[in-house]
Amino acid sequence: MIPSPSSRRFNSTSGITLIEMLVVVGIVSIVLTIAFPNVTSGLDGIRLKTAVDRVGSFWSAARQRADRFQTPVQVTVDPQENELRAASVANDWSTSFDLSNRLHVAGLQEPQRYLLYPGAPSPDFRLMLESESGGQAGIKVNVFTGVPEDWDGDAPK
Repeated sequence: MIPSPSSRRFNSTSGITLIEMLVVVGIVSIVLTIAFPNVTSGLDGIRLKTAVDRVGSFWSAARQRADRFQTPVQVTVDPQENELRAASVANDWSTSFDLSNRLHVAGLQEPQRYLLYPGAPSPDFRLMLESESGGQAGIKVNVFTGVPEDWDGDAPK
C-alpha cells in the first residue's frame, strides 16, 4: 500500500540547521577577511596602471596636436590641482586630464611645464603617480622616439 501525499511525514533530518548555517557564514567571513586586502591592493594596481596609460595617451595627443597644426603645445603637470593640462601657444586649443581623487602626483610640489615643439624631440618627461595606499607607478617619455613608456622611478632625472 502506497501512502497518500497528505499522510507522508517529513523526516526531521531533512534540511539544514541554524548551527550549520552559522558555521558556513563564519567560514565565508573568515575567507573574505583574509582575501579583502589582496583584492583592494589589486584594485589599486589596476587604478595606477590605467592612470599611467591615460597619462601616456594624453601626452601623445598633445604631441600629435603640436605636430599636426605646427604650433607649440604646453603641457602642465599641476600637483595642487591633481591634473594635467595641455594648451596650444596660440590659445586655440586646450584640454585637461583630472587624476582620480585616489591618486596623486608624487614628488612634485609646484607645477611643471613642458613645451612640445612641432618636429622637435620630446622633452625629458617623467611622472610618478601614487595611490592612497602608497603604491606607485610611473611614466617617462623616450626623448628619441617621443613614445611614453612605463617607468619604475629608479632611473635618475
